[in-house]
Amino acid sequence: MSNNLWKICLFKLKKYISKYEFNIWILPLQVLINNNIINLYAPNKFIINYVKDKYLYYINNFFLKYWENKNIKPVFNFLIGSKNNIINNFLKSNYYYFNNNKYKNNLYNFKEFNHCNLFKKYNFNNFICNNCNILAYKSSIKICNFFNNFKYLLIYSNTGLGKTHLLNSIGNRINYLYNYKRNVLYINMKILLNKIKYFLYNDLIKDFIFYLKSISIFLIDDIQFLYNYKYIQNEFLNILNFLLNYNKFIVLTSRFNINKLNGINNKIISKLYYNFFSIKINNSNSNLRYKFLVNKCKNISFNLDKKILFFISKYLNLNFNKLENILYIIYINSINLNYLYKININFIKNMLYEFIYINNSNINIKIYNIQKIICKYYNITINNLLSKYRYKSFVWARQVSIAISKKLTNYSLIKLGLYFGGLSNSYILYSYNKIKRLYVNNYKVKLEINKLIKLIIYNKNEIYNKKKKIN
Repeated sequence: MSNNLWKICLFKLKKYISKYEFNIWILPLQVLINNNIINLYAPNKFIINYVKDKYLYYINNFFLKYWENKNIKPVFNFLIGSKNNIINNFLKSNYYYFNNNKYKNNLYNFKEFNHCNLFKKYNFNNFICNNCNILAYKSSIKICNFFNNFKYLLIYSNTGLGKTHLLNSIGNRINYLYNYKRNVLYINMKILLNKIKYFLYNDLIKDFIFYLKSISIFLIDDIQFLYNYKYIQNEFLNILNFLLNYNKFIVLTSRFNINKLNGINNKIISKLYYNFFSIKINNSNSNLRYKFLVNKCKNISFNLDKKILFFISKYLNLNFNKLENILYIIYINSINLNYLYKININFIKNMLYEFIYINNSNINIKIYNIQKIICKYYNITINNLLSKYRYKSFVWARQVSIAISKKLTNYSLIKLGLYFGGLSNSYILYSYNKIKRLYVNNYKVKLEINKLIKLIIYNKNEIYNKKKKIN
């Protein structure tokens, strides 16, 4: 009976212990069970102490569950030697009652980490590829095939460029290829840090590290959140060393490259630098943004003209999350205004002008064009605008053009003063602050400034479109 019971216990332990540890620490043990006394025979004291620290908690839980109906608590007797040498070993016996009350509040179901956190909507089939991200895409597919020489990968880029998509695609592809037989852990770094805090507070960190042996693939998102957590960084370093020693597959994502991770322990950075193959996803270009918008329009059954999609991808240099939000804004507004089948460039311009002039990296607006449009709007000449006359109409147009020029360009105060007839820095700053204050407090001024900004930006776009026709 004792042999069969111990075999069941060994079978349970194999799920949580690697073959290497199982052969070294568990197989040398011999067991005799008398009532509730469990005699464990080991070759030396070193194995006894190691088994007490690492595995006794799990052995005790097995017997408690097995004898749950009988209300029997196991008592462990550790002996040096073997079953045949009982008399000599009896003098060295050490009865050990495992106090389970200490760990009563520390029981934690670590199986919540298995598979449940992956986003199933992300896969390699719906990932939009281009020269910007093709290397990260191919490397992510390659690591799913479990090559022995390619186990550690780090993908870094700015936010909203597809890191999380690739990370979930790796987990979903592995689950598909191996029929969920490989345990995959996907977790965000913020959640992992909170879990480590909880485990440290409840003395469960050793159990968590022990549980990690049963996981094959680790997918950790946004490791840059490790900064300024010195105490937790030491625990994360122990976990990372543990995973590297057991040759686990690890894929990490970060907003920054390894060399630019500030506030993180140098030991962690050196481990990442010498073990991980880092790949950058470059910022998206207009072609990639255009493909993304076309794909999203197909998913929501939204028919937009290709010229409109090209216009959005050209003049909105945003990440994919923001582009998706803008597409939904257009879709909802078009439905609310009963304008679904009459969407044109002018409709898009009126709706998205704020996004365009805030993200005006692709638009090089010249101050001369700003002055020309403002003079036409207020019905004055450029000489009147640049003169030192203090008529109200001239002063207002001059201050508005200064404020808009400072908003839409990156020129310094000195350069702006030169463009406006040699005005001083203090007057340029005074004009900008005055218009800014009125823009916030006066609704009529706000409408007027917004109208002028629209005219300036879309005048620039029309000039560009004349030079290069959109097919």
